[in-house]
Amino acid sequence: KVASFYMTYTGSSEWKDRIFTGVVEQAARDHFVVSDPKNGKWYLLPSIYLDFIVFDEEINYKVI
Repeated sequence: KVASFYMTYTGSSEWKDRIFTGVVEQAARDHFVVSDPKNGKWYLLPSIYLDFIVFDEEINYKVI
Protein backbone atom coordinates (compact mmCIF):
# COMPACT_ATOMS: atom_id res chain seq x y z
CA LYS A 1 0.00 0.00 0.00
CA VAL A 2 1.21 3.49 -0.82
CA ALA A 3 1.46 5.78 2.20
CA SER A 4 2.94 9.10 3.27
CA PHE A 5 5.03 9.02 6.46
CA TYR A 6 5.19 12.32 8.33
CA MET A 7 8.37 12.41 10.40
CA THR A 8 9.84 14.99 12.81
CA TYR A 9 13.54 14.87 13.63
CA THR A 10 13.93 17.06 16.71
CA GLY A 11 17.30 18.66 17.16
CA SER A 12 18.14 18.64 13.44
CA SER A 13 17.99 21.85 11.42
CA GLU A 14 18.41 20.02 8.09
CA TRP A 15 15.88 17.21 8.72
CA LYS A 16 13.38 18.98 11.00
CA ASP A 17 10.16 17.83 9.27
CA ARG A 18 10.14 15.35 6.38
CA ILE A 19 7.50 13.44 4.43
CA PHE A 20 8.42 10.11 2.86
CA THR A 21 5.99 8.59 0.36
CA GLY A 22 6.17 5.02 -0.81
CA VAL A 23 5.09 1.41 -0.42
CA VAL A 24 5.26 -0.22 2.99
CA GLU A 25 7.54 -3.21 2.45
CA GLN A 26 7.97 -4.28 6.08
CA ALA A 27 7.03 -2.96 9.49
CA ALA A 28 8.21 -3.84 12.98
CA ARG A 29 7.66 -2.41 16.41
CA ASP A 30 10.44 0.16 16.08
CA HIS A 31 10.79 0.87 12.34
CA PHE A 32 9.26 0.79 8.84
CA VAL A 33 10.86 -0.14 5.53
CA VAL A 34 9.46 1.94 2.68
CA SER A 35 10.29 1.81 -1.04
CA ASP A 36 9.63 4.77 -3.31
CA PRO A 37 8.68 3.48 -6.79
CA LYS A 38 9.18 6.96 -8.30
CA ASN A 39 12.89 7.19 -7.52
CA GLY A 40 13.81 3.58 -6.69
CA LYS A 41 15.06 4.46 -3.19
CA TRP A 42 14.40 2.45 -0.05
CA TYR A 43 14.06 4.01 3.40
CA LEU A 44 14.40 2.58 6.90
CA LEU A 45 12.32 4.90 9.07
CA PRO A 46 12.62 4.66 12.88
CA SER A 47 9.20 4.77 14.57
CA ILE A 48 10.48 7.13 17.27
CA TYR A 49 10.37 10.01 14.71
CA LEU A 50 6.99 9.08 13.24
CA ASP A 51 4.14 11.58 13.72
CA PHE A 52 1.46 9.92 11.58
CA ILE A 53 0.83 7.97 8.37
CA VAL A 54 -1.64 8.77 5.58
CA PHE A 55 -2.67 5.94 3.24
CA ASP A 56 -3.90 6.60 -0.30
CA GLU A 57 -6.34 3.69 -0.15
CA GLU A 58 -8.25 1.61 2.37
CA ILE A 59 -6.10 -0.56 4.61
CA ASN A 60 -6.81 -3.88 6.29
CA TYR A 61 -5.79 -3.25 9.89
CA LYS A 62 -6.25 -5.69 12.76
CA VAL A 63 -5.47 -4.86 16.37
CA ILE A 64 -3.74 -7.75 18.09
